Formats: sequence, structure tokens, C-alpha cells
Amino acid sequence: MNYALLGLLNRTPLTGYEMMQVFETTPLGGYSSSPGAIYPALKKLRQSGLVAVSGDGTSGRGDALAITPDGKAALKAWLLAPLLVKAGGIDLSGQMLKFTFTGDLLTRRQQMAFLNRLEKAITRAIDALAASRERMRDTLTSHDLLAVEAGLLQYRAAADWCALARQTLSKGK
Repeated sequence: MNYALLGLLNRTPLTGYEMMQVFETTPLGGYSSSPGAIYPALKKLRQSGLVAVSGDGTSGRGDALAITPDGKAALKAWLLAPLLVKAGGIDLSGQMLKFTFTGDLLTRRQQMAFLNRLEKAITRAIDALAASRERMRDTLTSHDLLAVEAGLLQYRAAADWCALARQTLSKGK
């Protein structure tokens, strides 16, 4: 959640309430929009010096928060960090969150490099899952096999999306 908050605040200063609205009304809805999740995370970000109160509080919106230079550096470091591929595969939703904010801080070349790394990781995950399916085919139930197929379909769709994203970005859109 911290990086989602930093990414949002990198775009524009927001109040805690406004951030909750973003989480409730956008694809970021996978994150909790509850005050019990957002406000403690914002408090930690403030204590770490990654966000600070923006303006003088006279806007009528309450205390809006903005990302600090240290927060921007932390966000950029996260965007450039190597992909984490776990034994269970790739956290595609986490990678899509990263991609969402790459357009705000990274050069086009860095964005393309991110997509290339993601596609390679997805391809490795597809190969590993398919090999695992073949090794275990005789011990898996039909439901197990269908679940594995669902995973393969998701990864293949994500790989196709990487190609589409690269194509779109290469056109300058």
C-alpha cells in the first residue's frame, strides 16, 4: 500500500479522504480503502519523511499530503527494482501497480526495459508452470489441471499485454 500511496501523491497532493475515494472508485480497489489501513500507512510515510503536509491548510480540503523528494526517490527506486519472482509465480497485480506509475517517473527507455523484464519473467513462469504440469500430470485431478490451465492463461494474457504495451509506448502514446 505504501507505494500505491506514494504513487498517487506523486501525481497530486491529496487528503486521506481523497485517497480513500481513489481506492474505492478505481482499479486500485484491491487495496483497502478503510481509514484503518490508509491513515496508519500515511502516518508511517510522514514519519519516514516520504510525505509531508502540503500547503497551509486553508484550501478547505483538510490537510493534503504531498510526496517529498525522498518519497519520490523511494518510489523511483521501487519502480526500478528487480522483479520479484516467487516459487508461486509472479504477482501480476503488483507489477501492474508498478507499471501504472512508471509513466510518471521513468523515461520511455526505462519503461520499455521494465516491460521487457516483466515479459521475460512471465515467459519463465509459463515455462516452469507448464513443465510442472507435465511432471505431475498423472497425480493431478482434473480440477488441479484446470486450475493450472487458468494460471497459464493468465500468464499468457499478461505476456500478450506486455507486447501490446511496448507497441503502444513505442508509438509515443
